[in-house]
Amino acid sequence: MAKSLKKNAFYSFVKAFMNLAFPIISFPYATRVLLPDSIGMVNFANSIIDYFHLFAALGIATYASREAAKIRDDKQALNKFSREMLVFNFISMGIAYVLFFVAIFLIPKLSAYRAVLCVLSAKILFETIGVKWLFVAEEEYKYITLRSILFQVISLVFLFVFVRKPDDYIKYALFGMISSVGANIFNVFYSRKFINIFEKHVIELKNHIKPVFVFFGSTLTSSVYTIVDSTMLGFLASTSAVAFYAAANKLIVLVVSLTGAVLGSLLPRSAYWYENGMTEEYKSLIHKSITMALFFCMPAAIGLFVLCRPAMLVLCGEQYMSAVTAMEILSPLILTNGINAVIINVILLPQGKERFLLRIQIIQCLINIVCNYFLIAAMEVKGAALATLGSESFLFCVLLFMAKKKVCTKKVLENMLKVFMATLCMALLVRYVSSLVTSVEMQLFVGILTGGITYAAVSILLKHETALVVVNLIQKKMRKEDVHS
Repeated sequence: MAKSLKKNAFYSFVKAFMNLAFPIISFPYATRVLLPDSIGMVNFANSIIDYFHLFAALGIATYASREAAKIRDDKQALNKFSREMLVFNFISMGIAYVLFFVAIFLIPKLSAYRAVLCVLSAKILFETIGVKWLFVAEEEYKYITLRSILFQVISLVFLFVFVRKPDDYIKYALFGMISSVGANIFNVFYSRKFINIFEKHVIELKNHIKPVFVFFGSTLTSSVYTIVDSTMLGFLASTSAVAFYAAANKLIVLVVSLTGAVLGSLLPRSAYWYENGMTEEYKSLIHKSITMALFFCMPAAIGLFVLCRPAMLVLCGEQYMSAVTAMEILSPLILTNGINAVIINVILLPQGKERFLLRIQIIQCLINIVCNYFLIAAMEVKGAALATLGSESFLFCVLLFMAKKKVCTKKVLENMLKVFMATLCMALLVRYVSSLVTSVEMQLFVGILTGGITYAAVSILLKHETALVVVNLIQKKMRKEDVHS
């Protein structure tokens, strides 16, 4: 366990932050060049591909990262396990491609999207050969981060050079593929540092079938609120409605991924500690992760709600103002997803509770589909947002109830009260300061700056646990720099 949890969390945060920063740079350009119809076409095609990608991936990524983390000190066992996972994954990928080609030729609605669908389908292959789960199990977060940033830069250059007019939507689809394809090709070569898949072993898939399909069910249902909304909007409304929903959901998903990446990095370590009976370390990890999630997610959710209008104008332009209300509806998901990520990655999955999680997520999936069917017909984009909020809130309430003894401790509640007070001060000041500025760009800039400073200052004054840890880390870093200088 030589790798530091703090460094793992730091690199995960940097990667997620860059995943947030690059779309903030690229999405405003793309929305203005391609306009709603072309953006909607690519997003609808992406939502279709995601179904086949989910089937190809099954539940292998999460299952394999957890199981590989347990045996990573035994290279022979890891080689055998990795070989089995790859064989399993290639079988599922082959079936996914057969279903994909059947679908694009038999479903009339998809005939107009065949070209862009074929381009986007490449990610099914490259996600399979990329064995991302291996690097998560080995806690290679530095490599994952640097590799990701490199190909994000390359894809961004491609966007600005080649995407110039609305008809360039195929090139825009390629832009989204470059970072994934390049990163996974790198993974193929770098994986040889940890495993030798050519080492001869008897392939035993039988023991993996049940847990993989349990994880598959969980992955499928947890992905529904991000995929089904766009798909049903495309079938029940229009591609413009898909574009408006994508604009409303874009920042939410990016901020959620920022916190989710950090909290997801805790799964290998929590699985290792729980498996090896390291009770005190495991309990401490639960407390720190839930405290950290509240500290970052609550102000992010409230801050985005307050700044929805200038954020939409700056990122997407005036033609996307219909999406502002949907973004306001979706903003609480930043908080609920952060808490859900802790309960799932640090409590349920390390303890082998994936079957319970699957049952709850199936109910969530059904709620989402039914709500989407009725609400999209009545309110289109706003209806899709309300359906997502409703289904995600259901999952949040159930998970919180099941984990309340571990999560709702006295110390956590004390820290949560401090977060609420700091967030309230931040929101009131941001609302007031933003009203004094006429330019939307300045409203967004001044709002983020004022909000960040206010929240940090009040949190430190209230002596919030995570705030004090961050201050202590900064002070240590500065002392080291002073010594070296």
